[in-house]
Amino acid sequence: MDFDRLRRNWENLAAKDPLWAILSDAGKEGGRWDLDEFFRSGEGFVGWLGETIHQRRIDVGRGHALDFGCGYGRLTQGLTRFFAQVTGVDAAEGMVDAARKHNRYGDRVRYVFNPKTDLSVFSDASFDFALSVIVLQHMRADYQQGYLR
Repeated sequence: MDFDRLRRNWENLAAKDPLWAILSDAGKEGGRWDLDEFFRSGEGFVGWLGETIHQRRIDVGRGHALDFGCGYGRLTQGLTRFFAQVTGVDAAEGMVDAARKHNRYGDRVRYVFNPKTDLSVFSDASFDFALSVIVLQHMRADYQQGYLR
């Protein structure tokens, strides 16, 4: 799928049923996600991830984290438990707008709309940690490589 079509698809999902598009739990489609429950699920996932990293004795800087493909900010906000600052980035402007609207952490969290197939919007070595969950597999390999580069 070409990048413009991919972006349009996510813009449509952002307009129709964004929470279910991000986390497609049975019975939650059609706007039936409770917003607090949705964000708690992100906190739970990030808590599990943080514990897994700790158990494996992986040293991660705690300054600035990136949530690539942040959508509504479910994981972005969860990352505030472990990082001083968190940036969420997404190619769907509707998702980024909604994430900004529902930001619960003020200046510690920012959201960036990035309509490009790379992350040149950020300087090299801007982040101590980068997270991407259930995002890259939705795009062609050449886009994946551009983001990872």
